[in-house]
Amino acid sequence: MIDHFNRMAELLENAEKELQYQNNAIAHELRTPLTVLRGRLQGMRDGVFKPTTELYDGLIGQIDHLTGIVEDLRILALSNVGRLELRLEPGDMGEEVETAVAAMLGEFDKAGMPVSLNLSRAPMMLDRGKVRQALLAIMHNATRYASGSRLSIVAKMRGSEAIFQCQDSGPGMSDVDIEHAFDRFWRADDSRSRASGGSGLGLSVVRAIAEAHGGSTSAKRNEFGGMTFEIALPTDCGSRGSQSVLSP
Repeated sequence: MIDHFNRMAELLENAEKELQYQNNAIAHELRTPLTVLRGRLQGMRDGVFKPTTELYDGLIGQIDHLTGIVEDLRILALSNVGRLELRLEPGDMGEEVETAVAAMLGEFDKAGMPVSLNLSRAPMMLDRGKVRQALLAIMHNATRYASGSRLSIVAKMRGSEAIFQCQDSGPGMSDVDIEHAFDRFWRADDSRSRASGGSGLGLSVVRAIAEAHGGSTSAKRNEFGGMTFEIALPTDCGSRGSQSVLSP
């Protein structure tokens, strides 16, 4: 009984530390865009900054960043209690990947990343919006951390799973970074991620979406010196998600 009590006390202490860490991280992520917004708006009021289309676009960009953080936190909170609702419908992983890649072509070009595609049919039940969100997060991660490298994107069937793989050619990650890649607020390169607008939540949201579908995520080094990120979703995820709602 004493051992069980001590173990429970240790778990509660660790949970309290984790909660404190996450609260501090959330406050930090929200503080920067809010500070920028306040500074720019105050400067406009005081006549320091001239209202221009570029300035308004910058303010809207900060608001979009805040909105993204809040949405990511909402998804993670629902996932923690097993209430991340899925609106499932028949789809195909290959088609979703093709659509996501098309939306990313401009960013791939800007990051100097030639892309090769190997897309096969992978029919399944899925929440299109959430799966596409996960695919885009993986690709955005590649443009942040592997700019200038070659990118290989694959969609295929593997047994009863629909597979998405995003493989770059460098610079790779350390063992510690790989171990924590899908942890919330973890950054393999803190300063570089902040400069590119990363919140440290993207890959944790990917994992939450995959697990809601009854699937999994993984990250590993590849033979080209870079990283391969994978999402594996069961084709029968309609019976395995956190809370599934079949679309009419």
